Amino acid sequence: MQKRIESLEAWYHQPDGERALLGRMGISGRGRIALEVADAGLLRALSPVVMARLAGPVVYPSHDEAQAKTFQGLFGLFADSLPDTFGLDVVRTKLRERGFATGPLEILAYLGEWGRGAISYEPSFGSGGQSGAVDIAELFDATLRVQDGDSLDLSDPFAKAMGTAGGTRPKAFVVMEAHGGFRTLRAMDSGLGEGESAWMVKFDCTGHFRGQIDHETRIEAAYLHAASEAGIRVPESRGLEAGDRFHLATRRFDRTGAGHPLHMHTLWGLAQAPSGSDRASYDTFARAAARLTNDLSMAEQVLRRLAFNVLTGNMDDHPKQHAFLYDGRAWSLAPAYDLTFSERFSGHSMPVLGSVRPDRETLLAFARETDVRHPGPVLDQVIEAGRALERQYLVQYGVPQRLRQAISARIQQTVEAWAAGPSIRP
Repeated sequence: MQKRIESLEAWYHQPDGERALLGRMGISGRGRIALEVADAGLLRALSPVVMARLAGPVVYPSHDEAQAKTFQGLFGLFADSLPDTFGLDVVRTKLRERGFATGPLEILAYLGEWGRGAISYEPSFGSGGQSGAVDIAELFDATLRVQDGDSLDLSDPFAKAMGTAGGTRPKAFVVMEAHGGFRTLRAMDSGLGEGESAWMVKFDCTGHFRGQIDHETRIEAAYLHAASEAGIRVPESRGLEAGDRFHLATRRFDRTGAGHPLHMHTLWGLAQAPSGSDRASYDTFARAAARLTNDLSMAEQVLRRLAFNVLTGNMDDHPKQHAFLYDGRAWSLAPAYDLTFSERFSGHSMPVLGSVRPDRETLLAFARETDVRHPGPVLDQVIEAGRALERQYLVQYGVPQRLRQAISARIQQTVEAWAAGPSIRP
């Protein structure tokens, strides 16, 4: 008989170290996940789209059948805590080893206070081990063992580091020390020591993990630098050489400089917008960015991301790849992340004005719809960043020639198509 979590508390960790109870989740008699509200005002502040409609002391997510499967029956606020494919595989393996079911409440209990953002869950399974020095190559080897079906003890900090980082690709949360060494992650309330900072490491799995583009970490490192030149805010990043592997470390933007958590809400969770739904679009993204931040100029930042993704062939731009941060007082747009090249040109994950293959005319229409006053200079800057990507950054980070040629061809094709379209000058 599998053990189950009957009741799970959700806590919000504020940047000042205080925390507040949001509510308690449990399974109703009809098998749905119910939320007993503890602080309705705070729930609305943390998830102002869906939670604005809260009514009553006990509430249920309003999902259709497809949404219920995507969000595992949770409100988007809590579903954002769930890891994706690789992290989920780690968590489910650990739960089964302990005799637990692998439902959403059990998964959240495993994450406890070790996950993304600023929401923790109680009861949780253990402390996740003591924070200690870690070798990146050793941590990478552990990911390969997990992929091959080997077991890691639930209390092993490697398991916590990998399982709580989420993602469809192998990655781990770590603490970088002042001298450049690494330690395993710490819980939300632990903070950081002098000279320490919070990072996420993505592993170079070239030759492993079917379905993943080889050399993806090298590609992402190059894309992050080019996106910055395009005027897009990106996280600080560092390459970690380990033999012939190039692992990529990005600084966590859901942690303050002191290591305290910041609330992070993806567009996917905020609007409860699974890919393919009407809400999963750049149109929704631009409206949400302007509304949450009270800054109409955020629409220009969305246009920059959109244009960069179109130019560089990043089709993996689904609603989970865009997020917002809340510091207890105000919202901001999170840095761009998970930028990559999609070899198959099947259309973008998020449409713009109904199109998954937007041309320059569509971009200009989007700029008009979202009151971006000077789209011409924006697109010019994005084009220059694309040229820097193909001429400099792909070579700098050792992206193999075949992939460089494919990315360059996509950029050139897009630039030529844009040049043949209507004027982009305001």
